[in-house]
Amino acid sequence: MFGVFVVGLPSAASTTATLIGLKPPQLKDYGSTASFKPRLYLWKAAWNSALRHPFFGQGDETFAYQVFNDLSSVDAKNLFRAELGFPQDYQISYGGFTYYASNPKTKDHKAGSLIYVRAHSVIFDELYSHGFPGLILLTALTAALLRHVYRRERSAFPLFLVAILPYPVYLLAWFYVPTVTPLFFIMIGTMLADIQRPLPTSQEASHAANTGLYAD
Repeated sequence: MFGVFVVGLPSAASTTATLIGLKPPQLKDYGSTASFKPRLYLWKAAWNSALRHPFFGQGDETFAYQVFNDLSSVDAKNLFRAELGFPQDYQISYGGFTYYASNPKTKDHKAGSLIYVRAHSVIFDELYSHGFPGLILLTALTAALLRHVYRRERSAFPLFLVAILPYPVYLLAWFYVPTVTPLFFIMIGTMLADIQRPLPTSQEASHAANTGLYAD
């Protein structure tokens, strides 16, 4: 009986809504954000949250439920307009990430959800999730990594930057990609393991050259 209820209820609800003239809700997820203006509101929400929770942030995987609470009513409605393309004459009401938009003149109305899982920036994501200590720690670890590579293998440092910079630059205005992030850290680990190898002494280098190991 439970299985019939679970399978049949969505279809029954959809059919009933169609019969009484209700439009189905629109669901727009965080991955479809492609413009700059919505990002400004997301970053503002993350910053406001960090000011309210400066030491520990609000934790991972909570941004979708808090982003509109961390914006003023005007900014939240403007975010809906910027992301979904609603003209200014649409009246918008919302609760969390769900919204209802209507045009009093044309009687048009739309409803749906706008879900942002991340703040679309590694900097503001850290601020929101872990507060200012989290961002400071991330910055310190990054600086320590770069300093270590520079001191250990100065000649290879430019190539190291060329190899690792594209993904962090991408993260400045986007979010972690689950399929890319592990490969990124594997690549860094491989490069660190390579530069950690002890350099050959002059005697070992001379012996290798004489035996043809370093042949041109």
